[in-house]
Amino acid sequence: MEILQVDNPTELESLFRLRYEVYITEMGKDFLLPAKQATDLEMLMDERDYEAIQLGCKEGGQWVATLRCQLHDDFDYLAKRFGLTPEQAEFTYAIVDRFAVLEKYRKSEVPIQMCRTIYEEGLRKGVQICLIESDATYRSLYEWLGFRMYREVERAGQIRYQLYLKIWSREMIRPTPLWPVYSAFTGEDWQLAAEGA
Repeated sequence: MEILQVDNPTELESLFRLRYEVYITEMGKDFLLPAKQATDLEMLMDERDYEAIQLGCKEGGQWVATLRCQLHDDFDYLAKRFGLTPEQAEFTYAIVDRFAVLEKYRKSEVPIQMCRTIYEEGLRKGVQICLIESDATYRSLYEWLGFRMYREVERAGQIRYQLYLKIWSREMIRPTPLWPVYSAFTGEDWQLAAEGA
């Protein structure tokens, strides 16, 4: 298994096609363009892809998982999209999304190592809380990885779940609506934070 931060156009296109395979072909999501248009890199992206960290996992030379992480300083966007309150503006947030894993790898080490890698990168960049939004299909996977659900929202007639992972796991935060999370990676927090200091 090889986990890489990807930024060259050829490899990025492969990751975006993996997104398409998981979200459109397998799960029937409609937020990406139709397959007949998916011939150009730009057509598989949205505006947030330009600034995001793109992570991919290769197994046997094949891309089997991808996610992106956006380091966010636009609190107005976070408040509107994720229901954060003004007193939570003091924290540093990242949004993890477009987490796509081929079905045969979803109960393997792949999602664990993907989450660990982006978690460690977040620590080095000073992120305190990771946010993610999911449907019912992926919610159990995220909760298994250490995310906690704090809010349900409705989008396009479907229930979506908003979850968070608190990176600074020994530091209490205000309990509205986010509560402290003690993740599977607690033992590494301070060492990684010190390395990033």
